[in-house]
Amino acid sequence: MRFRGHGFRGSFAVALVCAAGFVLATGASSASAAQTFGSDLTQPASTTPASCSGGGCTDLVTAFRTGNTHPSTSPISGVVVSFGVKVSFTGSLTFVLGHADMSGNGVVTSTGPTTNPAAAGTYSVPARTPVTAGDQLGLTYGIGGNHALPSGCGTGPFRYVYTPALVQGNPPQAQSLHGSCDELINATVEPDADHDGYGDETQDQCPTNASTHASCPVPVKKKCKKRKHRSLSSSAAKKRCKKHHK
Repeated sequence: MRFRGHGFRGSFAVALVCAAGFVLATGASSASAAQTFGSDLTQPASTTPASCSGGGCTDLVTAFRTGNTHPSTSPISGVVVSFGVKVSFTGSLTFVLGHADMSGNGVVTSTGPTTNPAAAGTYSVPARTPVTAGDQLGLTYGIGGNHALPSGCGTGPFRYVYTPALVQGNPPQAQSLHGSCDELINATVEPDADHDGYGDETQDQCPTNASTHASCPVPVKKKCKKRKHRSLSSSAAKKRCKKHHK
C-alpha cells in the first residue's frame, strides 16, 4: 500500500508540473488600456492659415487649454495607433512627438504620418509610431500649411514654434517664438508589452511574442511519462522473507 500511495502522489506531482509548464508556455495576455492625450477637439478650428516661411515649421504643445479632458502628454510608453486632428481647410500636416524644455529648446523623438485633409472636418489618421511616457504632441507644416488652431484659445494652452522645422535625430533647436493657443491634435496610445512596434489592443494579436503580431503560435503540450515502480521479484521476496525470520 505504501508503494501505491507513493506512486499516486508522484504521478499527481508530475501532472502538476506538466500543467504548470503548459501555462507558462502559453503565457497570459498582458493587461492593456488605450489612452488618448492631447486636445479633446471640442474647440472650433481656426479659418486662418498660420504663416510659415523658410524650411517649414514645427509646433510642440506643452499644455492644452484648461478644461481639456485629455492629458497634455503621453501617459504611457507604447505605440501611437492613431492621430486625431480637427481642421477648417486643406493643407499638409505631419504629426510629430518630441520634447521642449522650459527654455523652449525642442527635439523631435518620433515622426508620425503625414495627412492632407481634403476638406474641413475632424480626421483620424492610422499610425504605428513609438511613444515614450511624457512625450509632447506636435505638427510640422509648410508655407501656408494647415495650422489647426481653435478660434478661441481659452486659458492655459502653450506651444513653441520652430523655424526651420524640427528634424528627428537633430540636436535640440531653440524656439523661434511661442504661442498661447491650442493645437487641435491628439493621439491614441496603446501599450506594447513585447516591444515589437505594434499596439497590444488593435494591432498585435500576440502581445506576448515579439516574433509575430499575428495570432500566437499554438504551444506544443509535452507528454509527461509516469514513473513505474518496480515490484520485487519473487526470488527477491523469498530472500527478504527468509532473512526476516532468521
